Amino acid sequence: MSGSSVFNTIARLTETEDIPTSHERGREMLEHINGAAGQRVIESLRAIAPDLAHRPSTLDLRPSTFDPRPSTLDLRPSTCDPDQRPVMNPHVTFITLGVEDLNRSAAFYETGLGWPRSEMSTETLVLFELDGVLLGLYAREALADDVGIPPAGTGFRGFTLSHNVDSPDAVDAALDEAVAAGADLIKPGQDVFWGGYSGYFADPDGFYWEVAWNPYL
Repeated sequence: MSGSSVFNTIARLTETEDIPTSHERGREMLEHINGAAGQRVIESLRAIAPDLAHRPSTLDLRPSTFDPRPSTLDLRPSTCDPDQRPVMNPHVTFITLGVEDLNRSAAFYETGLGWPRSEMSTETLVLFELDGVLLGLYAREALADDVGIPPAGTGFRGFTLSHNVDSPDAVDAALDEAVAAGADLIKPGQDVFWGGYSGYFADPDGFYWEVAWNPYL
């Protein structure tokens, strides 16, 4: 995507008619955008050109070699009324895993992986604070009863948990650490189709964890 295309997108999203003709003016433009319009700009830049998705003061406005597939993007301003926000805001607060043996699973995460147990834990619920999200371990049958469904069921559960690290070597190291703690290696670290490097392990209850290096984050 060219620099001029980015500036046109910024102008359209912020209803600004003055489209800059230089990279320096583009930086000045972004540094003075505030509020919801500015947020739309940053979100759109992240979607169409990851190398532009930095703080406004450090934006690199050179043309990107990333293929944004513009024909599939809708960059029109949102029509959502900010005064009518949904009750369920877009965030995850708590992930609870139903486990067969609470002590075994707690030991895997706490002792094996070295994750500190939260002080909010109880005798029946073990919690780990994951940088803004709580991971809870709870007896499988009790969790099923809380949901109101039978606890029976095996095989792939239809979801995975992911942990990102900063290099391919760190992926391999994390997988080795998990296996040493008692996990089953499901997929060794390897290059993947989307340009990163990742592998999978299963915890003692068969929950799949992806360990990934994502060069775009």
